[in-house]
Amino acid sequence: MQEITKKCGFVIDKVKGFTLIETVVVMSVILIITSITFAQIKGYRDFKNEIDSKYFDNEILYLINEGRHTCIVSEKEGELMFNEEDNKGGFYQNTELKDRLNIPDGFTILKNTANTSSNLVYIEEDGTISTPCSLLYKDRTQKIHTISIGVGTAYVEIKQ
Repeated sequence: MQEITKKCGFVIDKVKGFTLIETVVVMSVILIITSITFAQIKGYRDFKNEIDSKYFDNEILYLINEGRHTCIVSEKEGELMFNEEDNKGGFYQNTELKDRLNIPDGFTILKNTANTSSNLVYIEEDGTISTPCSLLYKDRTQKIHTISIGVGTAYVEIKQ
C-alpha cells in the first residue's frame, strides 16, 4: 500500500486517501448547499402558512355568506357552529349539516365567543346574524387570528 519514492533527494511517503484539507473543503461545500436548501424550505413553509391563513379566512367568510344565503332562500333559520373540542365548523339548518368548514392541517380553533349556551351563531330567516361572535384560531406558526362577526349586519372583520 505504501510506496516510497525519491524526488529531489527527499523520501516521500505516498498514502492513498483524502487529506484533511480536501475533507474540510468537501464538507464546507455540502454545508453551504444544505443551508441554502433549508433556508428555502423555511421560506416555503412560511409562504404556505400565509396562503393557508388567507384561504381559511375566506373559507369562514364563505361559510357565513353561504349560510345567510341558504336562510334567505329557504326562509328558515340556521346556525353556524365553530367547535373548539372537535376543531370543526359548519352551517346547520334544522340540525342537518348543510355546509362544512374545511380547516387546513395544523390549524386549530381556539375560541368561539358566541354568548349562547351551545356557542352557536344564529342566522335569522331574513339572513341577519343575531349572535355576536369572535372566532380565534391558531395557524401553523402559532400566530393567533381573530375574526369578528357583527350583529344585525353582514359585517365580518378579519383582524391580523
